[in-house]
Formats: sequence, structure tokens, C-alpha cells
Amino acid sequence: MGVVLLVICVALCQLLLTAAVQAEVVVNPIVNDHFVAEILNFDLEHVTPEDFAFLEQQLLQFKVLAIRNQGHLTVEGQRRFSKLFGDLHVHLESASHFEGYEDVNLVSNIKNAEGKYIGLYGKHVEEFHSDLSWAPMPCKVTILKSEIRPELCGATDYLDTVSAFYALPADKQAHYRALLGKYCYLNHKNVSSTGMDNLRPEEIEKARECAIHPLITKHPRTGQYNVYANPSHTNSILLHANHPTDEEVAAARADLQALFAHTGQFDRFGYRHEWKDHDVVIWDNRAVHHRATGCPDDMPRKLVRTTVNNDEVPKGDVAYDDHNRSSFGSRFYDEL
Repeated sequence: MGVVLLVICVALCQLLLTAAVQAEVVVNPIVNDHFVAEILNFDLEHVTPEDFAFLEQQLLQFKVLAIRNQGHLTVEGQRRFSKLFGDLHVHLESASHFEGYEDVNLVSNIKNAEGKYIGLYGKHVEEFHSDLSWAPMPCKVTILKSEIRPELCGATDYLDTVSAFYALPADKQAHYRALLGKYCYLNHKNVSSTGMDNLRPEEIEKARECAIHPLITKHPRTGQYNVYANPSHTNSILLHANHPTDEEVAAARADLQALFAHTGQFDRFGYRHEWKDHDVVIWDNRAVHHRATGCPDDMPRKLVRTTVNNDEVPKGDVAYDDHNRSSFGSRFYDEL
């Protein structure tokens, strides 16, 4: 009996403690009740299982979370918190790895004594994208902490690609849900124009790999559809014929560009995050696109980034597998 009472008391104490912690947290919707929220009084350095469950639910609802006042958050603390979401991704650009951590990156326009950027600084990220959508196993969550923040530049833009999908007419929703795309990192870009001169030859080879994913994916937790195709990584549509006509190729190109134009309506689906000192922003790559807006080199900017691998490949209503491969051609229009 005494043991039972002790267990009950411990459980009640934990519940009260959790309630007390959560009672201090403030969630302020920024755009609306399903896109972007500001989180106050939340300590990412010391996250309990209950804290994480609460924050994860907020992320599923709002897609982008701006957690304020995290100046005390250490690199090890950010890494520890990020791993609660799953396995961390190791970025192929090894020059961007935070010293002592292969699964933590710097994002920066600061140069070292050799004149090379100390972190990720690709011009290609100034187009909207979902992190690692070019890889067979992309990233589901990105965590970015501001370390050095310029006053006049460096904002990050986000698009609510779930709302963008549901704003399509019903016939267009069905049309795009039936299409597959080719997602590439550098395959259709000149490396020298990307600001990624830090890449080693073997890293360039890795960066030229591509993956096939649906244009429209379905979130594994919320069940919502999302426009996954993005102008940075998606460069063509898989055609249903090995020998398509010129008209079919033109229609496929137009389809993809129309989807980009629709999703990219920033005044309708967008949010610009103007960074504050010690912000940590977390976003769900399965529900939003983002882009950097850039800073000139004389306005230093530095952030610490962690990314979390997907638990499964992106899925939608159509897949490129042994069951339906024969229904597609083997060509993308960029290969013709």
C-alpha cells in the first residue's frame, strides 16, 4: 500500500511540476493559428520529455516556431535537443561542420584567414526549398540558432506549403498529386555560381546526386498534403512516356512553373522572419519551404544549424517503385 501511495505521489508531483513549467510558457501566433508562432519562456538547454511533447505539438500545428531568448543555449544543448526529433543529418559540406561536431553546421558569410566562408553560404539557398529534398532521405526538422545578427539584412522567408496545396482547385490538386519530380542539389547549377567553392571534389560528386519524390507529399503525422516541389531542388517532372511529344514536354515544364508560381505567392502564403538576438527558429520541412535573403560580406552573420533526418522517404499518392514503375516512362524532360 505504501509503495502504491509513493508512486501516486511521485506521479502527482511530476504532473504539478510539468503544469508549473508549461504555465510559464507563452505561445503567440504570428501569422494565424496554423502558421508561425513565437514561444516565450522556454528553455531549450533543459528539455524534459513533457517539454518536448508540448513543443513538438506546437510545431505540428504552426510549422514554424520562433523561440526567443536562447543566448544560454550551448552547441551541445542544441544538439541534445535536436536529437529528440531523431537522427541528425551530417551535411556533405565538411568545411561547414562546427568544430568537434560533424552533425552541427555553421551558416555564415564570415570568411577565415584563407578567404573562405566558415560555414554554409550557398547562393542557391536564396531560392525557396525544403532542406535535403534532393536526397533519397531528406530532413524533417531544421533548428537554427542566431549567434551574430546584422541589423539590416539576413531575414529568413517561409512559405506555408500546406495552405498553398489546399488553395489549389480540386482538379489541380488531383493532377499534381499524380506527378513525380526529380530533385537535385547541384545537378542543374554551375558550382562556381553557388557560393559553394568550399566543396571537395568528392563532395561535389555527392552534391550532383538526385532523388525522385512526389510533387505533393502527405505529412506522416498530420495527414495533410503539402507542395513538396520547390524551385531550388525540383528541376523536372517524370514523364509518362519514353518518347514524349514536344507538346507533352512543354506541358510538363509549364505544370512545374505554374506550381512554383502558385506556391510562391508570398503575400498569400509567406512569412518573413526578422531575427532577434539569440532566436532559435525550428521548422517542419514536411510542411514549409524557406529561403535565405542573404547579407553582404561586410555585414557579418552567423548561425548554428542542426537538421534531423526523416523517419521515412517522402510519400504521397504516387511512388516510383516496383509496383508502378512501368506506368511511367524513364525520362525527365530535362534529359531530352
